Amino acid sequence: MTILIQTLKIMASGVVLISCMATASNTVYLLPEAKSAGVASSDQKALMFLGMDRDVNLKGICFAMAKQSSSIVPLVDITATTNSGRFKMHGLRPKNNEDTKELVCSLGSEAGAFLTGIAKSTTVNVKMDFNGEIRIYSFNTTEFRKILTVNGQGVWDKAAKEYAQGVRAPIFYNNNLEATNNNTATSNVDTHSYEASDERLNLVWKNLSPETRKRLLPSQREWIKQKSDCNNEQKCLINMTNNRIRELESENEK
Repeated sequence: MTILIQTLKIMASGVVLISCMATASNTVYLLPEAKSAGVASSDQKALMFLGMDRDVNLKGICFAMAKQSSSIVPLVDITATTNSGRFKMHGLRPKNNEDTKELVCSLGSEAGAFLTGIAKSTTVNVKMDFNGEIRIYSFNTTEFRKILTVNGQGVWDKAAKEYAQGVRAPIFYNNNLEATNNNTATSNVDTHSYEASDERLNLVWKNLSPETRKRLLPSQREWIKQKSDCNNEQKCLINMTNNRIRELESENEK
């Protein structure tokens, strides 16, 4: 579990600047606000994602659902079946101010065993018991399981690129209207020039040491937020990207 946490911290930290539009049932969605990634259920009514803390340490597994349970009991009994076995967990319901969504997280050793099971499985079936209210979901984990292995960097990178193009996880975000608008605007940009700068930026970032990337993470997040001020205007995006490249190259020379 410790090795897995260290691996995920490096992977999650390495994708935040990456600026592919399929949303198949096995699509892995980036969740920047949660410093995580997840996969939607086959009926698109639930999202299973990694439970990370503020320092990108893996703490367990979480589920976001489209409808809040009427149960007032803060605990949920979870039974999950994977290709490698069956797991029983206790889930907690964090305080949730949105009456249209339900959130359940399982932490600790129970969740750790389940995560190990996910890493070996292409399908995961989950049953949740909200004090008598039963919910059942099925997840295609063909791609999601890879982020729980040492070979998962490519999945993180793909999820980050799709997020930058407007792909948003169902349930976790209110709707995909904003994502659709963002993607339409992006398509009007002269992608050749911008992508060339973006690829160079990615290369510079990857050449930084893991320690430097971790140190620059806060400023990188702030830079990503500032990019939205460009409103997808090509000149603005390219200028911002080139300026960031120079900043990172100066760090590389230290």
